Amino acid sequence: MFIGHFAAGIAFKGVDRQVPLWALLVAVQLVDIATMIFVLIGIERLDIVPGFTKYNDFDMFMPFTHSLVMTPVWAAIGAALYWLYDRQASRAALLTIAAAVACHWFLDLIVHVPDLPILLSEDWKVGFGLWNMPLVTVLIEASMLTLALLIYRRSRDPRFAINRIILGAICVIFYLFVIQPFIMPLPVANTQEAAITGLAAFLIVPLMGYFAERRLR
Repeated sequence: MFIGHFAAGIAFKGVDRQVPLWALLVAVQLVDIATMIFVLIGIERLDIVPGFTKYNDFDMFMPFTHSLVMTPVWAAIGAALYWLYDRQASRAALLTIAAAVACHWFLDLIVHVPDLPILLSEDWKVGFGLWNMPLVTVLIEASMLTLALLIYRRSRDPRFAINRIILGAICVIFYLFVIQPFIMPLPVANTQEAAITGLAAFLIVPLMGYFAERRLR
């Protein structure tokens, strides 16, 4: 899942309107950001296996970032990082960030084949495998994004100024990514390329979110 995670970040704006959009977009992808870094330095594994699933070619083993047992750890890390950014953050804001980080594993559970570890080993791995049903995956992610945008629209906070052009561009890019596997599959040559491309995407989107929604002083 890719856009579905960002959709969750947008939807979490409805949980606590004081948390900036960019922070929520980072939170929902924090473990993937860590994964890409861990892959680049050899701590976790991402192999390109053509046809591994019908949706993508990624064969992964990510026990330190994508195991159920590490989910509360990453949630705590996310909340701590946000507290370092905003020392006046409310308990509700910190819990919102933690929940945004934690939801990542449960959303991945829907689409991943059984490659999500329960513990830090390969003994118990789970996944419902909807990546082998691309049309269903696309419908789920498109529905999540649409619902998230509706929630975001209803949770507008007057303390934030909205750049509608940038926000509109984010929406267009997201919907294009949802249908991308059907219109133009993106070939990935190797693991390093996949990790760098993923890391760039996970950081560029929150940056766009930062400029789309600015806190008024």
